[in-house]
Amino acid sequence: MNELLTSLDLIGAESDLKTYNLKGKKIIWGLAPTGRMHAGYLAILLLLKKLQMDGAEIIILLANYHGYLDSTKAQWNALSKKTNEYKQDLKAINLAGTIEAKDFYGKPEYIEKLFFLSEHCQVKKILEAGIGTLKKRVEEANASSVIYVLTQILDIGYLESDIVVCGLDESPVYRLGIPIMDKYMNWNSNYIYMPMVPGITELEMHASDSRSNKINLIDTQKKILEKLNSQHRKEFGHVPLIDHYNNVLVPLAHLIGIRAKIIEHKKNNLEYNLELLSIYIKDLIDQVKNE
Repeated sequence: MNELLTSLDLIGAESDLKTYNLKGKKIIWGLAPTGRMHAGYLAILLLLKKLQMDGAEIIILLANYHGYLDSTKAQWNALSKKTNEYKQDLKAINLAGTIEAKDFYGKPEYIEKLFFLSEHCQVKKILEAGIGTLKKRVEEANASSVIYVLTQILDIGYLESDIVVCGLDESPVYRLGIPIMDKYMNWNSNYIYMPMVPGITELEMHASDSRSNKINLIDTQKKILEKLNSQHRKEFGHVPLIDHYNNVLVPLAHLIGIRAKIIEHKKNNLEYNLELLSIYIKDLIDQVKNE
């Protein structure tokens, strides 16, 4: 675990996160079903498999409503369908402990805690913490944006998480929320923030992005290569997604016994580099599913 945190420069709330015993610790990762699961999740999936091997209890929270609350990235009548798609993908990956937000958000004890928490959170700070994930800017935000962040914070304590795992884009939510939960609700958590994954056409890869910017876990190698070839201009030889694969995904894969090959760049041969990336990342996806 110490090597994992050091090699990937992950961030823990306390320095002893690198050394303490993970056995029996409850680790939560939440995701909103706004599109198909994609390669941007691979680093976290590999990390969770490693933590599960080390004895941690993994809870994957399918935050059904969050897809709608964030500027209707997912339409209300599509939430059930998208949630089922995520459940199918997660089942193939063999990570235990998937729960859905809809199963407890309506419970009286959750609502009571939400009302209590709301008094201790300033709207401006809540919205500023959500800038990395929320689609709308602070000045344009709806009430749904506040609910989105508030419930994300409350879930930490309500589900009694010892560690929350998320991307760096969501880290401001927990930097704000963890001290609030500790002060007012007597629950403290650690955290692990993962580096963001470069998209094919954009700086980052997200589930709600267009298909051209992301590699879905169900994509074939041929489809992956088509996306890569159609979007990378020939005069640009550097591919950030290759750096992420080599520097983040390969070390994580090796930690759980998956044989992932490093991509050796060939200068001035973008087609070769992209083809290797499509082959290797598809192979990694398949191994994650079968591991």
